[in-house]
This record gives sequence, structure tokens and C-alpha cells, in this order.
Amino acid sequence: MLSLAKDWIRIVLLENIHSRPVEIFNVHGYRNIESFPMVLEGDSFYERIRNAHILGIRSGTHIDPAVLEKTHKLIEVGCFCICTDRVDLCSATRLGILVFNALYSNTRSVAELVIGLAVILMHGIFPKRTAAHRHEWIKSASGSNELRGKTIGIIGYGHIGSQVDNSY
Repeated sequence: MLSLAKDWIRIVLLENIHSRPVEIFNVHGYRNIESFPMVLEGDSFYERIRNAHILGIRSGTHIDPAVLEKTHKLIEVGCFCICTDRVDLCSATRLGILVFNALYSNTRSVAELVIGLAVILMHGIFPKRTAAHRHEWIKSASGSNELRGKTIGIIGYGHIGSQVDNSY
């Protein structure tokens, strides 16, 4: 198997992936890194990834069989989102391209969103917001409850559920 020098390995990160992966790549000697703040489409997309060895995406990029066929050097696709459903896994496997996701990249954010939505529901914010858009001001706290002291049932105790439990 041929091994490339780290400075020859081309890494392309799309959709405003956090700067931490770039820092980690740099610490390990990888220098040929391009990072883009948005989803790339069409010819611009193909041109950027055509000679990439490693590609990092988020949920806005879709890697279908046609995209994978146009890459000549791709060996890995890192999905910095919840799962790997943005990549055609059958085609990637057939072409020998490793696809993985960053398991914990969004866990804390999703757990915080769950807690925030629980507070919003307990305080009855949605009906009050709707009324405010009708130019009605509901000043009463009737029907509002604090989350403090309540027991929350967590369905599914994986990465996100355990973070909700630890945060709460």
C-alpha cells in the first residue's frame, strides 16, 4: 500500500465545520486543508472535492453515487452531523471510501436544545407568543410551571439523553 506524505494529503471541509478539526490536523502534520463556510454546489463543488483525499461535511451536503464516482483520490468522508445518511454508503463501500461521523459533535447542542424546549413548554411560551403576534399581551403566569423540582422522563439514554440528564 502506498503511503502519502501528510503535506500531500488534501483535506476539504465544507459548511463551516468548527476550527477544532483543522487544529487537530495541523498538530498531526497535515497542512493541505481547505475550509469553506457554506455548502458548495455544482461545478464549484466537484472542482473542490475532485482531488480531495479527506472530505468533511455537515448535513447540508449530499454525497450521491455520481459525486463519489467523480472523486479520484477520496479515501474518507467525515460527517460532522448526527449520522452518515448524507452519503451513499453502498457506493462509498464499493469504492473503498471510509465514511464515519463525529459522534459527539452535536450532542451538547442538541441536549441544550431539549432543555430549552422543555422550559418553553413548561412556561407555555408558544400560546403566549401566538397571542403577542395578534397584539394580545398575556400577563398571567397561569399554566406556567418551573422545571425545577420536576422529574423528566428521558426516552432513549444514548449520547444525547445522557447529556440531558447530566445537564439537568
